[in-house]
Amino acid sequence: MSARRPKGFTIIEVLVVITIIGVLIGLLIPAILSSRESARRTQCTNNQHEIAVALKQYETTADRLPGFVNSLGGTANGLTWIAMLCPHMGMNDVWAILRQKQITVDTSIPDLPSLVPGFLCPSDGNKRNTRFPLSYVGNCGWYNHDDPSFDVLQAIFTGTAASAGIAVRTDEIPDGAQNTLMFSENINATQWFTLTTAEGSPPAVCRLPLVVDVGMLWCNPLDNNAINARLNDPTLPTFPATDEAALLYMSYARPSSYHPDGIVATFCDGHTEFINNSITPLVYQQRMSPDDAQAKSHDPPLMP
Repeated sequence: MSARRPKGFTIIEVLVVITIIGVLIGLLIPAILSSRESARRTQCTNNQHEIAVALKQYETTADRLPGFVNSLGGTANGLTWIAMLCPHMGMNDVWAILRQKQITVDTSIPDLPSLVPGFLCPSDGNKRNTRFPLSYVGNCGWYNHDDPSFDVLQAIFTGTAASAGIAVRTDEIPDGAQNTLMFSENINATQWFTLTTAEGSPPAVCRLPLVVDVGMLWCNPLDNNAINARLNDPTLPTFPATDEAALLYMSYARPSSYHPDGIVATFCDGHTEFINNSITPLVYQQRMSPDDAQAKSHDPPLMP
């Protein structure tokens, strides 16, 4: 008469099952995370596409692209280039507020929506708890692009609240709209409607935008033409929002993102590309400059 086998699993069988489950989880988790990041990158690309369409509509209406900073009604409103797109992105209520209220430096904050989802990359979600968060920055060329002594076309978004700057039209870009970067994402971008401080004490008030708020640079004529042109530079710390010294914050005005291996960027013809972190500074400069020949012949030369 044979011995009866006890019911249940042996320790070895349990360990085998646990090992198999662990292996399956180890295979599934990276796939799930990769799928989520792929969805976030797709949404970021869609956001940029909508912004590019709005920029084209603005250009058609105004016969030029918006300035880096823009004034309304002769007052120094200091509206960013992306804020000027509100009426072309279905935000007529926001635009009505911006048009009606005489927003100048140090005035109280208008009653605007705190978050515009289309202005924020899903992978840049840590900004959601701030007011007017922004992920996208325009090609401002160099830090002093509005200085009359450097009155050449080396930026896509030019001008200040006091000066309209060079009128840029995408069909007149010497290197071609399809070859010139118009805007990209930057984890150090701040706000599409700029404030002096974060929420709290003292109360935040309006201020004019800085290049680092809404722009990216490729050249610095003020500092021996040196600028950190690396994408996602790991040596840069978190941007100190209270530091407005030009040479200290200039390196933050560059493309960067939380996407693995690179950034999503949009060119002046409206198409988007994923640009790998391995891009060299020279190639980055060439893709940013609207006129490479002019940059090379400038005195001093702006690129090799």
